[in-house]
Amino acid sequence: MSLQLTRVPRQLLLHHNHTLKLSLHKRNPPPEISTHLAFSIPSSRSIKPQTPHRRREPKEPILVFSSSSSSSSSSSVHQCHNYYIKKMTVMIDKHSVLVGTFFALLFLYILRRNTRTREEIRKRTTMRTQNDSTVPVLRQENGGGFSSGDDVIVVGAGVAGAALAYTLGKDGRRVHVIERDLKEPDRIVGELLQPGGYLKLMELGLEDCVEEIDAQRVFGYAIFKDGKNTRISYPLEKFHTDVSGRSFHNGRFIQRMREKAATLPNVRLEQGTVTSLLEENGTVKGVQYKSKDGQELRAYAPLTVVCDGCFSNLRRTLCNPKVDVPSCFVGLILENCQLPFENHGHVILADPSPILFYPISSTEVRCLVDVPGQKVPSIANGEMASYLKNMVAPQVYIFSFLTVKVRSLVPVDVIDRMILNHLI
Repeated sequence: MSLQLTRVPRQLLLHHNHTLKLSLHKRNPPPEISTHLAFSIPSSRSIKPQTPHRRREPKEPILVFSSSSSSSSSSSVHQCHNYYIKKMTVMIDKHSVLVGTFFALLFLYILRRNTRTREEIRKRTTMRTQNDSTVPVLRQENGGGFSSGDDVIVVGAGVAGAALAYTLGKDGRRVHVIERDLKEPDRIVGELLQPGGYLKLMELGLEDCVEEIDAQRVFGYAIFKDGKNTRISYPLEKFHTDVSGRSFHNGRFIQRMREKAATLPNVRLEQGTVTSLLEENGTVKGVQYKSKDGQELRAYAPLTVVCDGCFSNLRRTLCNPKVDVPSCFVGLILENCQLPFENHGHVILADPSPILFYPISSTEVRCLVDVPGQKVPSIANGEMASYLKNMVAPQVYIFSFLTVKVRSLVPVDVIDRMILNHLI
């Protein structure tokens, strides 16, 4: 008995187009017949001749067992069958290993990512706890929003901040106003309110803030140039008789607005200096500030409005505008000085820049001198006094001499006396 393992093409299984029926159940085939078994063809089916044009060459030869005896035929069949069973088992095992490895790696990746995420959350919580232990928080955060604290934080309680706080508070919002200094300010800006501004105060219910501060009505301007003058009045014919401009001490006006806002129970004014904005993912969540007694505090609200004036430090954190400063105003107060045109602002178109006069109380007149350039003349070394005496005073005196009504405006000796006493 001899078992030969040979590779033959599929077409050699067809001998002279004769049909050879093979049965796996036949244990003793004739010994003289050389049996060729191809396991790619079921043993219970007959091998039929195929037409030449349908024959296809297999990509690989077929394993065929050839036996010369009937006793070896059955064993060769079983051996070949077992061989292919083992081969298929090995292939299935390889695929199982690959699939199992893939899912194991995927599971490890997900597990590692979740572990890293939990670690980051733990670190953030630890850092927030440490920060909160050193900086008290007035309004605690929750989930993704805010607790029952403030609705709006307003930084600054000037004209804009106080008016905004009162308007939002009247609308039912809980407003927290943080102002650097709640004492009455002394400024030379925001002293002449135009008629349109007064109309807006009436709309907001703040028109009484210009009462009881010795505010003066303003109906227009008087212009002086080249020895001539003209008066320009506001077009108030279509409005109520009370509608006109108002001039006053800026500090008195602001204090009245702060007091009006503080009368609302849901508006809270606090003295403190805001040092920074609290941001998260590009969104402002609140502010960090230093209280009056030096404590570092934090306040949170869904909306933060920065109204800290023209010299704002917080504006630089929000934007970086390029500011062009062509000139600066220098202000002084004239007492018991009667202006040529009552209830009017006065503008002298002098050289190189204008000079303004307007009443801010029943006994005081504000004088504003526009000084060209980005740098204000120094008061300490006498540059300011020299500029006012040599550039401003002569022009004011000339206009007062050429215009009879302006003669009492600002005598030279008065300006000299104010400069010498540093009332500038």
